[in-house]
Amino acid sequence: TFGPLKEVQGRLVRCNPPLANKEITNEHQVRGNIVYIKRGGCSFTKKARVAQKAGAVGMVVANSDRETFGMSYTDDGEPFDTICIPCVMISSDICAKLEACKQSPDGRAPWTCCFTPLVERQANVVYQETMQAAISGANAAAEAIASSPPAASAGGERDFSNAGKEESGFMKRFKSMLP
Repeated sequence: TFGPLKEVQGRLVRCNPPLANKEITNEHQVRGNIVYIKRGGCSFTKKARVAQKAGAVGMVVANSDRETFGMSYTDDGEPFDTICIPCVMISSDICAKLEACKQSPDGRAPWTCCFTPLVERQANVVYQETMQAAISGANAAAEAIASSPPAASAGGERDFSNAGKEESGFMKRFKSMLP
């Protein structure tokens, strides 16, 4: 994710060309909307600049993997702060669902997309819960190591289960999202 942290809203529009590795030809559809661009073909920075030039208010990069990562800024000789649209990446799982939806005749998705950044307070809560979960996990692992004999199972592995201990709210929510 890069670009400004601001709320934007618009219809999701597929980019033509899909990789945004050259000038967007469906600029009339992209203008004032959030553009859906496939990963590859050029840097994320170039994609953002091409989308912004076409009038997009935001950019969604469709990753080819199930994972997402922080998109990196590539120095293209232009100041980074001239990118004025929020840019995010989504996983291939989400991409498959979006691409399965029919688009309207004008090339736009049948729904509105909204980017809402986490405010500092929300980000701090997520950070604190993540750190607390990591500390709890580290403490549980240390206790398990201290209380178990060197070969606790036939395979020589130790049991690091946290039986009987209450999980944090973060860990419960995290595990509920796993398949």
